Amino acid sequence: SLFQTQLPGILIGDFGKNEVIRFDIDRNGQPVFKESQKLVYDNALYDAVFINDSLYIADPKYMLIPSLYLLARGDSLPRKIWTYRNPNILDYSLDPDKGEVYASENHIVFCYSYKKQIDFMDTAFNLVKRVKFEYDDPTDITGDNYDDVKISYTRGYLGKRYFYAMFLGRSWKKHRENFTKGTFLEVFDLDGKKIIYIRIPEGTQLRRLNGRIWDRTHEGDIDITDNA
Repeated sequence: SLFQTQLPGILIGDFGKNEVIRFDIDRNGQPVFKESQKLVYDNALYDAVFINDSLYIADPKYMLIPSLYLLARGDSLPRKIWTYRNPNILDYSLDPDKGEVYASENHIVFCYSYKKQIDFMDTAFNLVKRVKFEYDDPTDITGDNYDDVKISYTRGYLGKRYFYAMFLGRSWKKHRENFTKGTFLEVFDLDGKKIIYIRIPEGTQLRRLNGRIWDRTHEGDIDITDNA
């Protein structure tokens, strides 16, 4: 698994060995092995995000009590726990409180997938700002209606100054029926203030840039040169 991080180089997780492997990038853009470290906590790598070289957050979504765990690499138990969703809903994908966590050296951001809500926190899970918009939040999600439920945020990125979130605003089923409506990029500062809102249209036409061929989908611009 490749981790999203602001740390230099590349971090890859080996789930079988419960190990983090770090690579630097040389001047030719090639990965160079730097170190590997085995983590002590058993469920350490599930959707982990790194705060710095030592501290990280694990999000084992299918644990008995699903929570975010703040750990250091040598910890056998979490330093702090933030329970963000209903432990009585075993299937994570059906929980109205489902979301994704992002982290940097000074911030944790939790971006919800069904609710139009983003929580901005410090690195001890203390809430700094909750940004919640008027939205028809789903409350009853099942395996039968899952594809018809309206989706809010699909993914995000936490930068040094801003948080970037992709907003869908319709179900995956309706999105597939009319994908040309595109998605929206919402940009927030790290105090939770919305800075800009941009529509990103999808298209049926391929694009060429710098000698590569790109296809625009709801997930962004995908390099399909080698498959074209």
